[in-house]
Amino acid sequence: MTHMQTDTDTDIDTDIDVRPAIDTALAEAASHARAGRFGDAIARLQPLAREAPDHWPLHAALVDLHEVMGAHGQAATSLQAYLHRNSGSADAWLRFAGLLQRTGHPAQALEAVRASLALRGDAPQALHLLGCLSDREDPAAADAFARAIALAPGWNLPRRHLAALLRARGDTARALALLREATRLQPDDQLAWMQLAETQLEQGDDAGWDAYAWRFDCGGRTPQYPGTHAPLWDGRPLQGEIVMVWLEQGLGDQLQFCRYLQGIVAAGGRVWLQTPHRLRGLLASLGTVERFFDEGETPQGYDLQIPLLSLPHTLRDTWPGMPTAPYLYANAPLSAQADALLAVPPGTTRIGLVHASRPDHPCAAQRDCPLPLFAPLADLPGLRLYDLQFGSTAMAPDWLTRIGHVAGDFAHTAAIVDRLDLVITVDTAMAHLCGALGRQVWVLLPTPCDWRWRRDRDDSPWYPSMRLYRQARSGDWSAPLARIAEHLRTWTDRAGTA
Repeated sequence: MTHMQTDTDTDIDTDIDVRPAIDTALAEAASHARAGRFGDAIARLQPLAREAPDHWPLHAALVDLHEVMGAHGQAATSLQAYLHRNSGSADAWLRFAGLLQRTGHPAQALEAVRASLALRGDAPQALHLLGCLSDREDPAAADAFARAIALAPGWNLPRRHLAALLRARGDTARALALLREATRLQPDDQLAWMQLAETQLEQGDDAGWDAYAWRFDCGGRTPQYPGTHAPLWDGRPLQGEIVMVWLEQGLGDQLQFCRYLQGIVAAGGRVWLQTPHRLRGLLASLGTVERFFDEGETPQGYDLQIPLLSLPHTLRDTWPGMPTAPYLYANAPLSAQADALLAVPPGTTRIGLVHASRPDHPCAAQRDCPLPLFAPLADLPGLRLYDLQFGSTAMAPDWLTRIGHVAGDFAHTAAIVDRLDLVITVDTAMAHLCGALGRQVWVLLPTPCDWRWRRDRDDSPWYPSMRLYRQARSGDWSAPLARIAEHLRTWTDRAGTA
């Protein structure tokens, strides 16, 4: 049980002092809980809770037990009953705020934590929760985190959360300093290490690859491929050894980082690659992969292994520099087939659109741009707009030609992209596909955006053919779409006078 026992008011409304009985019951309940007998623990405490309605540690223990059992409604009811009698308990208000936050009621949680702070304004836990619940644009959020740090200088969490807020606001120097302090104070804080890695990489600092190893949550060490004991490749020279490179993260990551497979071949090794089946045909154009394996397969017979996104770190000293695009290539016969699909009158500019990531992507709400917002682009002369939304079966509006449903695997999609003049896309695998093929691509980015797109620039060191259009305000696509429309007018004007 993890409740905070900082209230000193534990008065018991009874003529008999039952505090020794409560101490015994709490110890026995804790023993039950350690053994997984949560029901027995609750049964042991509930009778005493009725006898001692004002004893906070006893009621807090019951709330903990209800939460462990998933009975969040019962936990909330117990806290409300306690607060009805003890509205001056700062700890109970704070506990209620945390429960409301965890159960998806942020507005009510904010009210509860403010009630706690009104009773005891110097509690670092309450200030930290206030910062987490406040709008990131509200100056009160940063102030709450800063006060929590001042009151609890050995606590890493306020530093990590303040760093995330400052990074989103563009104050990278302060964010980095806070993250270094957080990792020093709590060396096993995986999220702090990951924030440090992404903040460094966002600045173009390759030292970020060191901290990026913490993405596996195993103390910054790279895990081995499941079920095998092959050594991890450390970048040393190879003499024909087979290096198994295994899949991690999403399709965009595969497309972005497969360029580093060349480093294994340059070191004298052979490459086996685990990858989604629909990427195989396209990744074969790398010319570096000897064998492909599906995600569910367990290959045997390789000598060394490495996760795909560990290659930039492993190759940093022995194979400096980043392989530039293009490094993937469309299949010529498939591209010839795409010509018929994309036939337009001479002088027409063919533009593909992708407005959404997959529906279950955790950042979909932030990254996706509603399709109707693209409609003004159709009014520009000399353009034909194609819907490249992969697998979509929805009816396309009149101004958009739907072809995403026939794209098939990534080899077929690459062939279509190869015959388009431009692709305009949100931050999805399509952006990486176009960039890896060396095709013109304009990418709409939310604010804040992913670390790989750096900050305050409209180009990408990853992809020379890419142009970036960033939101000025979070959630507002009007400014980047207006810039895209302006640039398209210039483009079509030049084409008309050529």
